[in-house]
Amino acid sequence: MTANAHLNDAGEPAVILEAVDAVRIIRLNRPGQLNAMNPALMNGLIEAVAEVAADREARALILTGSGRGFCAGADLVDGVPGEGDTPGDRTRSSMMRVFNPAVLALYDLDMPVITAVNGIAAGGGAGLAMVGDLIIAGESAQFIQVFVPNLGLVPDVSSTWNLPRRLGRSRALGLAMLGSRLGARQALDWGLIWDCVADDKLMDRAVELARHCGASPTGAFRATRRLIDSASENTLAEQLQAEADAQRIRANSPNFAEGVRAFQEKRKPEFTRD
Repeated sequence: MTANAHLNDAGEPAVILEAVDAVRIIRLNRPGQLNAMNPALMNGLIEAVAEVAADREARALILTGSGRGFCAGADLVDGVPGEGDTPGDRTRSSMMRVFNPAVLALYDLDMPVITAVNGIAAGGGAGLAMVGDLIIAGESAQFIQVFVPNLGLVPDVSSTWNLPRRLGRSRALGLAMLGSRLGARQALDWGLIWDCVADDKLMDRAVELARHCGASPTGAFRATRRLIDSASENTLAEQLQAEADAQRIRANSPNFAEGVRAFQEKRKPEFTRD
């Protein structure tokens, strides 16, 4: 489809955007560095997500990596990127300028986001994988929290938000503090990911899920995501109120009317992006 102007070490686009019908696929493209995150890759990711958001024909997004890894985390080969006089200042600067905006751009996208994890997802790469609404992984995938035991840092790129929500406090702390490798099968057993498939079937499965999710009204999906993510912070009464408020909006939508008509006419509904 398109590839943006931010280049990898081989002079190729650091991020590639492809289209399969109404499904959009973003590929992190620094395979020689296991798609480690540098400014070119992260800025390219932000621009690609913005392009998907503006594409009215897009109904679902898949995020994956080129080559044998999903993402090895931040690229520290040339030191800490960013602006500032100290490593801490530069780290915070790069987080605020590119890493955090990329996470928020994916999370705020008004369509399902599926992360297809091929190979290693380490450090910030594991955090990036967890931004997906559904995570699927090839059998060789591994999730590793390297921050505390390897670098003396704290988990970032959404890890401290997503890990306890997906796994609970005990397993979140254990993974963060020990830095243990979590294989795809165990990640499935623990509930971190939705599915684990053979490596050569990963993208086929991702496209299948994306097409299925993308056939639903995007507005209903977006509202459901927000409700589920806010539930742990609400009382039961507050959550019931939030459900009622969201349901009022959805029941007034043309897509609900289409769903009712399709049910009455015994046919498959034809929803639009809303």
